[in-house]
Amino acid sequence: MTGSGAVTFLMLLVYFLLPTLLGTVLAWRLVPLSGPGRWTLWLGLGLAFGMALAAGSIWLLDLLGWPFARTALAGMLAMLGLAVLLLVYLSVRFLRGKGAWPAATDASSAQAGNPPWARWLVWGLAVLVVLRFISVLPDALMRPVFPWDAWKLWAWIARVWFETGELVLLLPQSDWLHAAGDEYVRDGVHHPTFVPLLMLYPAVVVGAWDDSLIGVAWLVAGLSSVMIVHGLLRHLGVAQWISWLGIYLLVSAPLFATHIALFGYADLWVMLYMLVFGLGLMLWVRHRGWQSLLVMLFAGVMMSLAKDTGVYWVPVLLLAWLATLMSNRQLILVLAVAGGLAGLLWLVGVDPLLWLSSDRYSLEARISAEGVMGIAHHLFVRQDWHLAWYLLPLVFALAIWRAGAAPELRGLLVLSVLATAYALAGFVLTRAAVYAADGTLFSRIVLQLYPVLVLLGVLVLWQFLRDWQPGSQP
Repeated sequence: MTGSGAVTFLMLLVYFLLPTLLGTVLAWRLVPLSGPGRWTLWLGLGLAFGMALAAGSIWLLDLLGWPFARTALAGMLAMLGLAVLLLVYLSVRFLRGKGAWPAATDASSAQAGNPPWARWLVWGLAVLVVLRFISVLPDALMRPVFPWDAWKLWAWIARVWFETGELVLLLPQSDWLHAAGDEYVRDGVHHPTFVPLLMLYPAVVVGAWDDSLIGVAWLVAGLSSVMIVHGLLRHLGVAQWISWLGIYLLVSAPLFATHIALFGYADLWVMLYMLVFGLGLMLWVRHRGWQSLLVMLFAGVMMSLAKDTGVYWVPVLLLAWLATLMSNRQLILVLAVAGGLAGLLWLVGVDPLLWLSSDRYSLEARISAEGVMGIAHHLFVRQDWHLAWYLLPLVFALAIWRAGAAPELRGLLVLSVLATAYALAGFVLTRAAVYAADGTLFSRIVLQLYPVLVLLGVLVLWQFLRDWQPGSQP
């Protein structure tokens, strides 16, 4: 590595560490955990917070009229100063005393969690996970932006912003004939700007555009997801070896690794922040702290900012949270009323989906056979997910059986069932059925909820194993 290359790498490392530090301190203060998994969860949540801070810092600098070329040194010093001040302030507040949320521990958990071979299995799974991340490093750190949507939409916007030195407003592609010489057009004006800001961030840091630097953020998103899954499972009392099994199920999924290696799509970020919402929901069920509400609100906002389809999940997120305040009978009644109301509105010509999607999608009068066949092909024939969907009905059935004795499992089950049903319905009852049939979108949408389903499956497995221990109560 040359001297200039080493300086570039050091600057990039510092600029990614600073928002991570801020985010981790914020997570540490906001989510007062205790017991196993807390540090992993804090760091994973801190990475998710930090990437939002990184993108937000570019937006804030532009709002203040600060040219990007001047941010390299001054921006680093400003973020470092903020990090030190926040660390000192929150440390003082923490030392004053604040009750931490306890982790789940019981005798049956300890008995089920330490079989003689568990340590060897953990080491084996850890090696496989590390090798998986190593395998994507050459693509994530050396390949130029490759996926079609990535360079056609988001990377194009980020490059324009970098060359102009400001976040100029781009016009829709239909205006290209009469656009002025200093105006730019883009395809997909309905997409939000979080992803282009993330792409712009490393270019602002090093002072030059380099496609290969963009993949760092996508690698961070993958690491954040892994840490949140592990930390949450450990906080809920799941044995170490089963927690690592959950990590392996996530990391080994072909589409998960593909979206890191072929960086540039927004789906991985929607996935990360839906996982953050699942984290907030489970902490809310367990501890009922206002901090959990803030985590869920943050996740919902970031999902909407990451991709246009992110806002489509808002009804599911809201209903999943409301379900934690209801009994099973009340939840079934609310779902029935909501479904009936939506059907009534559609019959009188008011399509709620048309309003939610800003006139992009509408409910169709019939179920698309092509969409159903495309979904079946994706889930049960193609190997995007190791054919794991054959197990999903069993996971749902076991989760329903155990949900009454485990409130956290019930909250995650409601979120998983609603999200799965919502996604499937969207691909058979709207024009999106063509995307399921031709394979261009369906698996990318399923990726967004996959970590939540992994959490559900691992928790169900843990409940099953724990109940089979001698002397345990089902």
